[in-house]
Amino acid sequence: MKRMLTAGAGLTLAAVILSGCGSAPSAGAARTDATAAASAVAQAATPTPLATAAPTAAAVELSDNTVSAIGEIKAEQTADLSFTVNGTVQRVLVEEGDVVTATQELAQLDMRRFTQSLNSAQASLASAEAAQAALTEAPDKSRVAQAKAQVRQAQITLEQTKNAQAQNTTAVNSQLTAAQTSLESTRNQLSAAKTQAEQSLTQATNGLTQAQTSYATAKKNWDYVQETGNDPTNPTTVNSSGKKVDNKLKDTQRQAYYDAFVKAEAALSSAQSQVQVAQVAYDNARQAEVTGVKQAEEQLTQVQTTVNKQNLPTGVDSVALAQAQVDAAVAGLAQLNPNPTKSQKAQTAASVAQAQAALESAQIDFDSATLRAPFDGVVSAVNIDPGDSSSAGGQAAVTVVDVSKLHVDVNISDVDIAKVKKDQSVKVVVEGAEKDEYTGKVTYIAPTATVSGNVRTYVVRVALDSIDGLRPGMRARTIISVK
Repeated sequence: MKRMLTAGAGLTLAAVILSGCGSAPSAGAARTDATAAASAVAQAATPTPLATAAPTAAAVELSDNTVSAIGEIKAEQTADLSFTVNGTVQRVLVEEGDVVTATQELAQLDMRRFTQSLNSAQASLASAEAAQAALTEAPDKSRVAQAKAQVRQAQITLEQTKNAQAQNTTAVNSQLTAAQTSLESTRNQLSAAKTQAEQSLTQATNGLTQAQTSYATAKKNWDYVQETGNDPTNPTTVNSSGKKVDNKLKDTQRQAYYDAFVKAEAALSSAQSQVQVAQVAYDNARQAEVTGVKQAEEQLTQVQTTVNKQNLPTGVDSVALAQAQVDAAVAGLAQLNPNPTKSQKAQTAASVAQAQAALESAQIDFDSATLRAPFDGVVSAVNIDPGDSSSAGGQAAVTVVDVSKLHVDVNISDVDIAKVKKDQSVKVVVEGAEKDEYTGKVTYIAPTATVSGNVRTYVVRVALDSIDGLRPGMRARTIISVK
């Protein structure tokens, strides 16, 4: 039993036949009722022929071998994009209706705070990695030479003691004086070096502050030039008629503002590098002061021990004392070789891991401050303006829709869902579309039902073979061939 319905009478009959999700009628009384309804429509139309009106959609063909339902045209993908970090919107780069490509920038927050956090995290990681490398670095050659000299000196002292050579008290006292002088000189020199490094760091920090200020001014001017084309210093001027008008920049003036921005940006990067270098130099100078003074104090202690030995009472084992000095010098030399403990290695490794995690977090925040298109598509909504808070509005900042592929989602009742299979052919009628009829096939059937009261339906997705003239949101009737 097959019936042909026009767009007018067909919708009336379809309402009778497809009640309860618009499915084709089952056997028995339902089929009899549908036949009676069709006859009534035919009889009503027969007595007085009317002029044929232009159809709004193609004739809908229904039969026992079809299942029909009304659904909605939907896009392949829709992305409601919002900022995941807090900040102030600085740039909105698209408008509604713009065609965009995947990864294209759509909007961006003020990046200064995120750039500063990223640079700080990078510097912290570099510092942690340097501390880790210092555990296994070869000792300074001068320190090794000094330790070897101390070993040789202790050995000579031991040999002299063994040979019962008389110690020259005056010479020993001279050594003590020299060691004391050396300690004082070392303190002064290393303190001066640290002070100079600290001053250099302060100068570099001041230079960075100035560079940041210059960069902010240059960027503000360049942004203003890009947005308005006017001179940021003198935005308006008076024409020959005495009217106040925009002071538009010439190409050479515009280039000058751009060059100033590029120069300020390069100066900012250079200043940041100088601060990092100055910080490392200051840290090295501070450590050198601690190490150098300690070494000079150890040298003085050794000389003082020699002096004290001259004053030991008779019968003290001078040879044993000299041997102990040799052992101490040898031990001091051995300590210069890299041999970090497990706890030291674990601590520096943890510091590096923590710095890496902080850098990754800063990089994520930096990247999240820019909205990018997740796929090729069209901008359907823009709900932000420069100056807005990233969290204001409670709605998506930008919505992107992929209209390269469209499909129809319909709800099929649990009575008819068993008839519907994947890859079944489908006819689609869309009122107001360019074509009278579209075709497609079933690509997805929901595994579970949607329950609303006593009604149970299953979502069925129909992929369209052609999308000419179609838009997401259009109402569509589908006729699924289930034979």
